[in-house]
Amino acid sequence: MDNQDNLFDTIDNDESSYSSLSTEQDNSMDIYSPFDVDAEEWSNDDYKWSEFVGRIGRLPASAQDVLFDSNAAYSIKDIASNHELTEDQIKNLSRVVRDTILGDLVLGEMSSNIATKLNLSNDIASAIANSIISELFKVAPQNKTIPKELPPRPPVLPNRPNLKIEPDVSRGNVVDLRNK
Repeated sequence: MDNQDNLFDTIDNDESSYSSLSTEQDNSMDIYSPFDVDAEEWSNDDYKWSEFVGRIGRLPASAQDVLFDSNAAYSIKDIASNHELTEDQIKNLSRVVRDTILGDLVLGEMSSNIATKLNLSNDIASAIANSIISELFKVAPQNKTIPKELPPRPPVLPNRPNLKIEPDVSRGNVVDLRNK
């Protein structure tokens, strides 16, 4: 955890630059890391980078552990090689994992998200999702920021017609008797 605290301190202290972080890690593993997959691109946009870092800062420690753990990148690499994924599919898989950790995607729908974003069959996507859940999310099984299902939607109110009753008085406060 000390390495992760130091890494997170580096992020907090230098929100506008990714270069100090990227030198600490092997750049060939960036596409496998849920944190690094888009970090270099986002570091060029101060708003995106500070938003990303702020969202990470609001995560519980167990979710941050999954996001920063180098074993997560190696697990994704193993899963990708087992299923012969292309480089673009690997990047999208890392993004699905990252977005699930951040709470943008629902853990219970990981299989369908993988199938859609990686353009894979449901069987392969389900196998990949099960591998990810068993290998990566075992660290944070009770994490409340990783939603298990979507919250219920509020009921939709029917459209009501806008009833506006105009008085029988003209604009000059004179009663219009012609239509009576």
